[in-house]
Amino acid sequence: MSTPTPSFRPCWCGNAQLEPFSEHYRACRNCETLVSMVDHDKDVSRVADDNADLYGRDYWFGHMENDLGFANIYERARIDLTERCLFWLETLLRFQRPPARILELGSAHGGFVALMRWAGFDARGLELSPEIAALATQLFGVPMWQGPIEDQPIPAGSLDLIAAMDVLEHLPDPVATLRHCGSRLAPGGQLLLQTPQYREGATLEQFQAEGHRFVEHLKEREHLYLFSATSVKRIAAAAGVPHITFEPAVFSHYDMFVVMSAAPIAPLPAEARQPLTETAGARLVQALLDLYQAIAESKVANAVLAADVDFLKRIGQERLAQGSAEGAQLNATIADLTARLAHSEQDRADRLAVIEQQGAEIGRAAMLDGVVAELTARLQHSEQDRADRLVVIEQQGAEIGRAAMLDGVVQNLTARLQHSEQDRADRLVVIERQGAEIGQLLQLWNDRDAVAKRLAELKRPVASPARRREKHD
Repeated sequence: MSTPTPSFRPCWCGNAQLEPFSEHYRACRNCETLVSMVDHDKDVSRVADDNADLYGRDYWFGHMENDLGFANIYERARIDLTERCLFWLETLLRFQRPPARILELGSAHGGFVALMRWAGFDARGLELSPEIAALATQLFGVPMWQGPIEDQPIPAGSLDLIAAMDVLEHLPDPVATLRHCGSRLAPGGQLLLQTPQYREGATLEQFQAEGHRFVEHLKEREHLYLFSATSVKRIAAAAGVPHITFEPAVFSHYDMFVVMSAAPIAPLPAEARQPLTETAGARLVQALLDLYQAIAESKVANAVLAADVDFLKRIGQERLAQGSAEGAQLNATIADLTARLAHSEQDRADRLAVIEQQGAEIGRAAMLDGVVAELTARLQHSEQDRADRLVVIEQQGAEIGRAAMLDGVVQNLTARLQHSEQDRADRLVVIERQGAEIGQLLQLWNDRDAVAKRLAELKRPVASPARRREKHD
């Protein structure tokens, strides 16, 4: 891998007055971005040597396991399908439906591309490493491009959506790359991005005191920028995709999930969100989505029930200690709730077994972490989206009223134009008739001299024959 060296480069927004944040990061208070202060001796957006470059083979088989403690790419290909990939697909389906044309940047093992293709999308992946791009095709049979998106033969306006999960923070020039992505999108096309979220104004000491998992993303060699909600909005505007909406993230405690577009963004209407049934693969994917949703709901219900049990236990113990007769009743309630919780847990385990059985073709199921936090964030987002839509409805209502007024003006002008054209045609007929009459008068005027001359000739006296002879003699 390339060796990074210290750097004092400015933020992507151009600000060079950065505040210290950690040993290897500085904070830009102009746009609230953390900027890595290490630099590389070569362009990390390309892989020329799969054995030495930063995002070559060793990144997936050595660095992931040995340095970061993550599963290698083969293990990730198994566990990601029923964890992150299903979550991403569920969000994607709120904005696009098959057979939309989709490209995933940084698609790694290709599992998400495969899931989208099984659902009916025209999807393709992209990876920097030639070996990893080939591996994705080997593991899931998906079409892949190798190298940065700027090098690919993608016609302008040919894609409906570009997904980039955990990619934005790696880009040396995020504005240029997002601008290029936007140019490949069809009108109304979208970018779907997941990236770590820096909490604006927070210090490293605050994160450490809270035990916040955001500090896990302080990987200065790879994460060149760590964005806040503010900086993501600004970078979207700079890249020409200024419309942005925030969706709940699968790991909402340290990630953010955003949709960007050059046009206003609106989820698909309810009638467009029909179950996936076009092919056998689509029906299998829909079954997994249904079970995924059921598990999520079960976990939320169990969390609420467990909280209720804990609360009642505490109250019951307090009242029993006080000799209250109510304590016995509370204990009975606690026993009932405990039994219901055990039944719910058994049902949850049974559903997990079904998921593992039906998901055998695309990977063994793994339980999601942090679903409660994710659903809470989704509820908050839903309420905000509801308010935002009301604003849009009011604005569109005003525009509709204005359009109606303009329609009346257009009809009036059209009628006046038709009247003017008819009047013009009538005048032209009169002009042509008068022109013909004037032509006749001019002809008569021109003929008057010839008529006068002829009259003069007729009036001239004619000589007698005898006189004519005299003249000749």
